[in-house]
Order: sequence, then structure tokens, then C-alpha cells
Amino acid sequence: MNLTSCNISDVDREAFRPLRNLRTLDLSKNTRLGFNTLGDAFYSLQGSALEHLYINWITHPYAICVVIDTNHTRYFKNTKLQSIHVENNRIEIFTPGALDNMPDTLSFVSVSGNRLVFGSYLLELGHLTNLKTVTNDGHLRPPYPPISSPAFSIKPELCESSPYASESERGCHRPLGSDSGEFQVFPLDMDNSRPYD
Repeated sequence: MNLTSCNISDVDREAFRPLRNLRTLDLSKNTRLGFNTLGDAFYSLQGSALEHLYINWITHPYAICVVIDTNHTRYFKNTKLQSIHVENNRIEIFTPGALDNMPDTLSFVSVSGNRLVFGSYLLELGHLTNLKTVTNDGHLRPPYPPISSPAFSIKPELCESSPYASESERGCHRPLGSDSGEFQVFPLDMDNSRPYD
């Protein structure tokens, strides 16, 4: 079931009860969902056939100090999950016991794009006897900042040279042509509150 980018912010704990044969669930890119809601939603997935879970980008892109605790994972133990993709959620640490709630069937975890720090939770990985692969690229992907707003702007040269900008995003500071019928974007000089010359 693909529920990506649906602006989901709340899921009733009984929402998935009728879906006993659901094998794959993708809740990615619902940045208002968060781990509190996800943990409660898993209540109705206990004993289901769910094997693959995608929960990438379910926290606010500017969230700080995202901690996964036992309340977030308490219903995972009674599932048949084999893989979990929890990328780009700005996770920094797991509290003691949070990983102990993972099911014995878990063999693959992807945590790339998070802010994981060294901690005692790493010892709990040894309790996951079927875990074969953990991917972590060690790179936090910064959210795309706004190009300009009353209180914030990016210098044109930073936008142009950003390694995170795709080819279509480069040149984002350039004014739009007057014949396009659209407004022009001029980054502001924060010291003088005026457009760059």
C-alpha cells in the first residue's frame, strides 16, 4: 500500500486492522506524521502479514534531536517485518529498549540520511539475531531552504554552487523574464535588506 506524500498527520490505532494480508506499507514523505503517530498506528498491524515498511521523511525537515523510544516501537515486536526503511528522519539516538522491540524476523534496516550518534543502543543490534544488513551512509541531507522570504535569503552564488541542487534547480536566483507574466526573485542582502547588486 503506497500512501506517500498524502499529508498524513494522524492515523487511528485501528486503521490497519482490516488489512491483515498487507505485505508492504509505504508512509514516506508524510512529514507531519512523526514517530508518535506511527507507533500508535502499529497497534493494528500486530499479527499481520506486513513484511516491508517504508517510513522515510516522516518528520519535519527542520526537526532537531529526534529520539526513538520504546513507545514508538512497542507494537513492532509482534509483526513479521523483514525490512524497515527509515531514511532522512533526522534521528539522532534510540533510547534503551527501543531496538529490543524490533521483531525477530527483521533482516534489513536502512537508516541513511539521519544524524545518528554513537550510543549504547548500538549494543541492542546484537539482539536482532536475523539482522543481516544495516545501511547508513552517514550523510544528513539538508532540507532545501527557501530561496527568499522576508526574513531569509540565499546568496546567488550559494544557490548556483550547491551540491544538493539538481540541474533544474541551478540558476534559481535568476530573475524570471518580464514576458513570462511571473514575478522576479531577488535574494536579499541581509545586512542592508535590499536586493544584491
